[in-house]
Amino acid sequence: MSEEIKKYLQPGKNNIVFVYLLFLGGLIFPILSFLGGVFAYVNKSNHDKVLQTHYLFAFNTFLICVVNFILSLMINFAFIFPLLHVMVLALFIIRGIFALQLLFYNLPHSNPLTFWIK
Repeated sequence: MSEEIKKYLQPGKNNIVFVYLLFLGGLIFPILSFLGGVFAYVNKSNHDKVLQTHYLFAFNTFLICVVNFILSLMINFAFIFPLLHVMVLALFIIRGIFALQLLFYNLPHSNPLTFWIK
């Protein structure tokens, strides 16, 4: 593998940016979100405290969205009500953009295990 690719696969700021971009790309190709969730889980014990909060937030976002996606699909099939599915996608997008903003300013999450954004 080239050094440029390795830089994005090793734990660090480039990797967490890559995870967030995989999440946002997962809106088009859902397998990318699962890859982002795997990267976040594998690197969640990072030694840098700022990046560790981002990895925890990313993995928490992945878990929340997977559970909500499954629940919204079950409700959609039962009641034909796709609004919950759209709300889950909106939450996924907002959490990803908010996390990228914090990351670019090198700020940790105040509560990475929350359901909300802050």
